[in-house]
Amino acid sequence: LVNPHNSTVPDLSQLWFDNKLASLEVVGPCCWKIFENPNFDGQNKTFAEGHYKSSTYLGSALTKEASSVLITTC
Repeated sequence: LVNPHNSTVPDLSQLWFDNKLASLEVVGPCCWKIFENPNFDGQNKTFAEGHYKSSTYLGSALTKEASSVLITTC
C-alpha cells in the first residue's frame, strides 16, 4: 500500500488491501497506527519512521490482518 497523501484510511478493503499487510515502511515525521479491524477498532500498534520487513516487527495480530490505518504525530 502506498499512501502518497499520508491520509488516514478507515477501511483498507476500499483500496483492495484488507488483510494483506506483510511489511511496512513509514517515511516522514508522522507515525502510522495500524488496526486489525476497520474504523480503527481492535488490536493496534503504532509505527514510527522506519522499515518493518517481517511479521516479527508487525506482530501476529496485524500480519495479514490489518484493516485500517490512522496517521498520527509521533
